[in-house]
Formats: sequence, C-alpha cells, structure tokens
Amino acid sequence: MKNKVLLLSNGYGEDLIGASIAEKLMEKTGKNLLAAFPLVGDFGAYDKLGIHVVKCARILPSGGFWLQKPLYLIRDLKAGLIGNFITQIKTLFSMKGEYGHAVCVGDVFLLIMAACFLKKKAYFVATAKSDRIRAHGFIERFIMNRWSKEVLTRDEETALSLRTRGIRAFYRGNALIEAFPKKENGLVREDGRVIIGVLPGSRDEAYGNTALIIGMLKKAIDSGRLPRISIYFAVSGVLDMSVLSAAAGKAGLGLKEAPGGLAAGYSGTSFYFMKGVFAELIKKAVIIIGLAGTANEQCAGWGLPVVAFKGCGPQTTEKRFAEQKRLLGDSLIIVKKEEELVAAVTGLLNDPGALGRLRDYGIDRGGGPGASAKIAVYLYERMEACE
Repeated sequence: MKNKVLLLSNGYGEDLIGASIAEKLMEKTGKNLLAAFPLVGDFGAYDKLGIHVVKCARILPSGGFWLQKPLYLIRDLKAGLIGNFITQIKTLFSMKGEYGHAVCVGDVFLLIMAACFLKKKAYFVATAKSDRIRAHGFIERFIMNRWSKEVLTRDEETALSLRTRGIRAFYRGNALIEAFPKKENGLVREDGRVIIGVLPGSRDEAYGNTALIIGMLKKAIDSGRLPRISIYFAVSGVLDMSVLSAAAGKAGLGLKEAPGGLAAGYSGTSFYFMKGVFAELIKKAVIIIGLAGTANEQCAGWGLPVVAFKGCGPQTTEKRFAEQKRLLGDSLIIVKKEEELVAAVTGLLNDPGALGRLRDYGIDRGGGPGASAKIAVYLYERMEACE
C-alpha cells in the first residue's frame, strides 16, 4: 500500500480505540504512512505510537459531552469551542489531497468532517451506538450511506441492522475491549486481601467522582460487612494528582506519597491512587466500582462485574448508566445508596459461582480480545484493494 492513512477520532475512548487499531495497522504499513487527527482527546494515545499526530484540539470542560446539557455547552463555549472547531476545519481542509485513505473512529460527525473538508469517503469504525442501546437514526444512516466506504460495528446485531437498510456494515470484533495501554505500573501486593478496582472517570468530573466514591466506600467499610480488601483507584493519565489529592482530602482521606502514586489507610483498609495500573487491575481485581464510560465497558468485556452509581458530571448521569446497562446487561450493577453498594459488593464476594457466571457472560457479550488486529487486517486489505 502506497497511500497515506489519516485516522480521525473524537473522544478519549475513541482515541484509545483508534490507537489500538493503528498499532496493528502499523505492522502492515509502517509508521510513515499513518497519521492521527484527534478532535477531542489529549493526543497521548497516538503519541505513544510514534506516528504523526495533528494537534489542534483543545480539551474542553465537557470532554465532548456538551450536547447532553445546556450548562455543558455554555462552559465549552466560554472555553473556546467555536474557535477550536474553526481551527480544526481549516487544518483538515489544508490537508486535502495529502491522504489517500481516511478511517473515522467515533460517531458520524467525523464522516461529515472527512467528506466536507478532507474530501474523502472514510472507513467508519462506529463506536458511539449499538442496537443494544439505541439504533442509528435515519440521519445517521443517511450520512453513513452517503459518506462512508464501509462501516465496522461494535456488535453483530448492529451490523445486521445496518445491512438490512442497504449500508455496507460488518462486524470484526469490538476493539474497545482491548484499547488501553499495555505497559503499565504494578499494583502494591498485600497478601490475603481482595482487590477492588475503582474507575473515577477520565475527565474533570473525575475529581468530584473521587470524593463521592470515597464517601460511599468509607460508609461501606464502617458497616463492617466487607472482607479484608485493598482499593485501587485507576487514575487516568490526563488527571492532575494534586487536584485528586485535594478532592480526597475533602472526603476525609489524607493521601501521602507512595510507590507509584498516592496512598492512604482507613479503618484497616488500604486506598491506592495510581496511574498506569488499569491493565493489571483488569487481571487482578475481583469487582470494579466504575463511574466511567469506555473503561466500564472494557472491564465488563474482560469478565469483571461493574458497580456504578450517579456521579458528578455528564459522563455519569443516571440516563447514561441506563444506556450502558442495555449494552452490558448483567455485567453492570447500578446502585443508588451506600447500603446497596455494600449489598452488591458483599453479595458478589461471598458467591464465587456468581462471579464466575458474570465473568463468562461479560466475555461472551463483549466479544473477547483480538478485535484490533482483525479490524486492522480488514482495513489494510480493503484499502490496498482500492489502490
């Protein structure tokens, strides 16, 4: 293949998926033929690959969720949403003719951007919607039919639904399940303790979520019904540890420097706050308390039950978790009170059979590992055939 490939993505999770696919695609094309254009994220996922990254995205307060509430839109407008968008349009337009292929990872907005300003029909990795939650609407199907070469969906049901409407849609696995950094830090080992993982989120709301989760966990610990546990907060690389420490302090947990991050103790329970532990947490944790989007879905896809409740921002609303419940099914357990959190966690810890069933259920529903490689091979073959 001779033509260059531009990957466009619009979100932190979408950047991870795009980078996961790009990493496998590089094995076929090499680095020089690949470039990335993240519209929302912080560039880090692509930077690690060593490919060219077009860096003209400003990280906005809503993290890309400004359509959910007028307040989020107002905050983003104050932070420069319009100017950021105009800059991206100009940059993309200036790249017209430089790339022979475009791959969009996210929602149909990217297809519009590629068609209008890059002047390219794109291969579309559709991560934003699934028929399990909400089927693509008429306008979205029109955009896909008009401006995508092919669509790769996150499950077979969605691919079949789109094909019945005349769209070239296929399922080659769910790359989201394995779209996270593999070279990470290790967990602090404490013999005889059950590991519970916590995902406070990857955007600004994660600080408020951290304080909320700590408050609920402290009450759960005070109930005396939990076994000996260690609690690990998997802190996103984009979060500020000093701000996170301040949020924990407001919740009554004084964090101190520790190997790999920050730590504190409460009534015999160890709390750890570490970056770069997600990959190992998926392997070592028994249960996840998740106020996240993509990361919740990844944990469920690897067989971990995820307990969630309403958080402090647009990513952790009751509506969003209800949608996630339709996607993840029994793997996601939604609670509203501390008592329900205690009941969910203790119930699972005391029932190995239930944990085993949820592990098998989550892996089967999520599609299992290997999707990034399958999608990359498929895209390479299709793009090469077009040259």
